[in-house]
Amino acid sequence: MNIPQTLTPCFTTRLGLFALLLQVSVCSGFQIIDTFDSDPPGPLALTPLGNWQTAPSLSKPVVVLDPATGQKHVAFGNSTSGGAFVSMSRVLPAAMRISASGFSTFYCRVRPHGARIDHSIGLADGLSAEPTYNDFHPQVAFLNVSAATFKISARSGASTFDILPAAQKGLWHDIWIVTDRARGMYDVWHAVDGAHPVLLANDYSFRTPTSNELSTVLVLCNGQNSDNLSVDLDDFHVRPGRIDLSRPRHPGIQPAALRVTTFNTRSGTGTSLTTFRDNYLNSDHVICLQEVQRSDWNVIKALFPNHPHRLLTVKNATRLFSFKTECIAILSSLPILESD
Repeated sequence: MNIPQTLTPCFTTRLGLFALLLQVSVCSGFQIIDTFDSDPPGPLALTPLGNWQTAPSLSKPVVVLDPATGQKHVAFGNSTSGGAFVSMSRVLPAAMRISASGFSTFYCRVRPHGARIDHSIGLADGLSAEPTYNDFHPQVAFLNVSAATFKISARSGASTFDILPAAQKGLWHDIWIVTDRARGMYDVWHAVDGAHPVLLANDYSFRTPTSNELSTVLVLCNGQNSDNLSVDLDDFHVRPGRIDLSRPRHPGIQPAALRVTTFNTRSGTGTSLTTFRDNYLNSDHVICLQEVQRSDWNVIKALFPNHPHRLLTVKNATRLFSFKTECIAILSSLPILESD
């Protein structure tokens, strides 16, 4: 996803003309939709109007107290309706809605653990009386694979793609949905409890196009999951108008030192990159290589497989009687959110 505007970073390091915004710590900027900690254990309260709603009305999400942490979450999938779909949804107040322009971020945590995992989470611009998949615009799905694993899928237009074929049950998984309203597209980022976020889906089209604001959080599961609370949900947050891959509440990543190393390759005439890698790197998060030859880019990427997030910048410089192309290669073990 191309990101034209300046973001509020969690960490910024400027190397020459380039700004890397790297997720290394907890940021504040998200608005809380619900963390469920103020709810008593038991059936999720569906009143007053404006809080969570369910369809059919017999659907029963349950607030659960985790004795290990003292925090609460919602288990969902329980229904006595026998209908095709079971849903829980929440209409957002005006200040939290995702407008029809710019970028925005929706965040939540999920913990699939049961045998009947067939749940989707996403955003809508309004709901049918009994919501179906067609109410989604961005849609991320969680589906059972085996006794130990589930998979994550995402919808792009009329097609569904498996974006993570196998993920471990019983762990909390962080999900970020980043919307690009100008193009009607979204990205999906994922992290296992406490790890750094990884991009799973890039520039996926909304399942159903819309030019309206996204006003509603929707969780939908197969109605045949009767009496099976197979997925835990928690920490629903939104950040309208910003791309933000921080964890708004869960302390999985604490502020930490960021190791950045710069190295001038002198257009291939200096110390070899192999020597640099083997003798000078020490768990560095970010590598900045100066005076790189553009023709060496594929070789450079192969030499640093532990730094999969990469950026090559090209600057054409004209001097008296000469023309020179100068490149800087940035390789990171953490996601690069923006360059300018």
